[in-house]
Amino acid sequence: MAISPSLKALDVYPIMMGGALHGHHGEYDRRPDGGLASMKELHCTLTNFVLPSDLPECRALGLRAIVRQDHRSWHSTREPEEFFSQDELDRRARELVDACRPYRDTVLAYYIFDEPSTQQFAYIREIIEAIRRYDPDTTCFVNLYPSHAKRTQLGVDEHVEDPFGAYLQQYADVVQPNNFIRYDNFQVSHVRGDQSEDDRQRLRSYFSDLLQVREFAFARGLQAWNTACSCQIRPHASIPTPANLGFQAYTTLAAGYKGLAWYSFYKSTRPAADGSYYYELSPIDAALDHERTETFYYLQEVNRQARLYGDRLMAMTSTGVRFRNIEPYRLSSMNVGVGEVVADAVVEGDLPLMIGEFRDPEGDRWFMVVNLDMGRTAKLRLRLQSGFTGLHSVSLGSGRLRPVRTDEAIFLAPGTGRLYKADHHTQQTGDEQL
Repeated sequence: MAISPSLKALDVYPIMMGGALHGHHGEYDRRPDGGLASMKELHCTLTNFVLPSDLPECRALGLRAIVRQDHRSWHSTREPEEFFSQDELDRRARELVDACRPYRDTVLAYYIFDEPSTQQFAYIREIIEAIRRYDPDTTCFVNLYPSHAKRTQLGVDEHVEDPFGAYLQQYADVVQPNNFIRYDNFQVSHVRGDQSEDDRQRLRSYFSDLLQVREFAFARGLQAWNTACSCQIRPHASIPTPANLGFQAYTTLAAGYKGLAWYSFYKSTRPAADGSYYYELSPIDAALDHERTETFYYLQEVNRQARLYGDRLMAMTSTGVRFRNIEPYRLSSMNVGVGEVVADAVVEGDLPLMIGEFRDPEGDRWFMVVNLDMGRTAKLRLRLQSGFTGLHSVSLGSGRLRPVRTDEAIFLAPGTGRLYKADHHTQQTGDEQL
């Protein structure tokens, strides 16, 4: 299945904030500290869901855009009786494409639907066909449920053995995406770090989806995109920290995903009955005059690192994902075997690791090592397969390749990773500008 031309033309790693720029009902007005310029400062390369009237500013900032037509978009509710007729879909699609045409170089995708059930897939396909009558090349954007959604939310029969797998398969069969598969799983935001069974179950959920969507997308020639959590998603959840933000970004990169989104950009403006708010400690506190929170600055650094590594990884092919010391939450899909490049990794204290391996267009081999412990620094040593005689590390400061000794210990802060190039015996070992 061919990738949409609009994605082929994307030469930077897609990083975006989730949610609608103006809110679902127009409740977020744009402030200097809470609009598109702030996303640029967060090292985003895409906007969240903007209106056609926002496209001049997107172009001026150098941000590619995911565009929605209006606050209602393609549906006012999730009920079929509220869906638009074919004639109305055609009219709205034509108006949307016409409004975006002067900024065609800025538009990456058209927003369609968030977390649909299988009952909405046929309608999504009708929307996409309507848009493609007027713009056949542009990507259409859908965000899917995670596996821990209820069967009634997924729209999958209670007797199906693998409900999430069936959900993904129906999406591919009915919607027929030609770009990426994107979903959200915010279970890391609930991890407390107390080694409890609840923590283990949430990590199993996170990695199960990360690996299943990866395999499903790759088997169909599609990109996989992940949506991570950048807030206290519910009052009982954990707060964002540099470690849990880094954990989500680096595991996404190491798994070979080609896009990363964060939810939410805004704290909710509407308190619940008990006075609490959803999405506390989002980067922008929309309830407090759009003030930037500490999460804004944590995420700014995490995205800087993700962008530096992600831009390099965009052209590479993910060749495998392996794990070490993950017995407390190990899944059958988590490969603990020997890699094609990394034969073994020994960590003091048996801290958990993730190792993603890659091949670049020239055939050179790369890998990323991620410390999966969100509370402790990992000290480790790597053993490479025969034929690889040295290593270069990509500096997170300068972006340069730096030679490192294979017998030296590697230190990784909690939730962070490092990208390496494995040297064959014929390769040079000096510094190289990326």
